[in-house]
Amino acid sequence: MMEDHPGNVGHANMAPSSTIKEEPDSRPLPVTGTRYEDFESDGGYPTSRPGGYFMNRPTDLNVHEKFDVGNNLRKWVKTEHPELYHKVRPEEINISANQRADFFCTLYKDWTSPADLEEMPSSPRPKTKDDTRIHVGKWNQYLPPSDNKRRRDEGDDNKSPTPSPKKPKKREEARLRDKPAYLAVGSSAGKGVDKVTSDFKDGSGQMATSQYIDWKSKDNINQLKRRCLTKWERNERTRIRQFNQGRILISSRNYIIEAAAAGFVEGSRPSVSLPGVIELVEHERMRRSSRS
Repeated sequence: MMEDHPGNVGHANMAPSSTIKEEPDSRPLPVTGTRYEDFESDGGYPTSRPGGYFMNRPTDLNVHEKFDVGNNLRKWVKTEHPELYHKVRPEEINISANQRADFFCTLYKDWTSPADLEEMPSSPRPKTKDDTRIHVGKWNQYLPPSDNKRRRDEGDDNKSPTPSPKKPKKREEARLRDKPAYLAVGSSAGKGVDKVTSDFKDGSGQMATSQYIDWKSKDNINQLKRRCLTKWERNERTRIRQFNQGRILISSRNYIIEAAAAGFVEGSRPSVSLPGVIELVEHERMRRSSRS
């Protein structure tokens, strides 16, 4: 068990006692949870720290440092509860002592300050075919070429790039008898209404028709579409949440790395720049809902 830093203040055994009750459609001001006194009331913080000290747990952060990452903390709580807070700005969210503890524990999970500074990702991970499709059965025969394949074959071969020798084989194998059949959905915005499309596809993403499917489910087409759309929305929300939280953690950890290198003496604060501002990305449907 690691010993406490000699400059640590004992942990307070109680969270702030005042409870703010919110009325419907209103939020009390000022909101609480990331004020200096909120972090101070949590206790367990150092009053001084030498430069180059390895910070590997929340109690290595002083009150100033926790206060500096307060904006990131609020945004992290918002991303943890997107349905609850999707119409609420991060600065309007009351933060509890447990939420503060959870955030700082997450910051230090499998991580310590001797790590290298990380580059900030610019976009969520790429979507995959499995994000937007469900397995509905198998093909009952070798599938005829897709419309796109027929058009390519009928066109001028000299105007088309030479395909990789492995790619056609993979695409052809996906259309063999007993290979998986999928229903895939997509969504596009237009004139304030999301347009949802659905198509049957083979494993390589080529179009097909339902007449060639041996079904694995007794669900009708509308039920299958709902299942597929639900999966797509769930995966999209997860993809966006992981992107937002990844940026929040990188911003906070990069700040901690610099603060650990700088150190501070009692009565002062680390001479480091504040964490970079993180703009949250929203799922398209959530963004439309917040405007309504």
